[in-house]
Amino acid sequence: MGTKMAGFRFLDNIQIGRKIYSGFAIVLAVLVTIAGLSIYMNFTSKKNFMEYRSAARLTNEAGRVQAHMLSARLAFMKYKSKQSPETSQELNSRLNEAQASVNVMGTMTANPELTARIAAFSEEIEIYRNGFMSVSEFQAKRNETVSGTLDVLGPKLQQDLSVLISDLTTNFNTSGALAATRLANAVANMRLGGNQYLLTWSAVPDLDLS
Repeated sequence: MGTKMAGFRFLDNIQIGRKIYSGFAIVLAVLVTIAGLSIYMNFTSKKNFMEYRSAARLTNEAGRVQAHMLSARLAFMKYKSKQSPETSQELNSRLNEAQASVNVMGTMTANPELTARIAAFSEEIEIYRNGFMSVSEFQAKRNETVSGTLDVLGPKLQQDLSVLISDLTTNFNTSGALAATRLANAVANMRLGGNQYLLTWSAVPDLDLS
């Protein structure tokens, strides 16, 4: 009887051992599965993180381009009111910085669509630069004409007319002095209208020089 009972206990021990090993195998399989999922999720998260980091860097550089272009536009506004080598240099420096940021953006992606859009930024910056160069060339010619012609002939005309009016008055040529005075007033109005146009670029009414 004792031997039989010992045999049952032995069989029970075997069944318990099998259950333990079976449970351990299940736990081990679960752990392996979890480990595999963890590795997969780690790679996926790393990929997502890299993509996010790349997008964030692109966004930062795009913000720099926008800031530099805004500064370039402000520099152009200053140039319009005061044409000087300093304001011109400031504008070109801002455009150079914007172009440098665009070049950095071009190295951050291999996406054809993004690459094309970044290249478009570069082209637009050069268009802006060429436009400013054209404006500055015309502005230089305008300043040369104003300072070398208008600012010289205008005062000379008024001075000569003043002398003429004085001479005609001294010689009692009343009608001639009156005509010269009317002409002097017309010249003054002409200069005033010319200066108004140069300041505002608005149309100047026809002047009556009669």
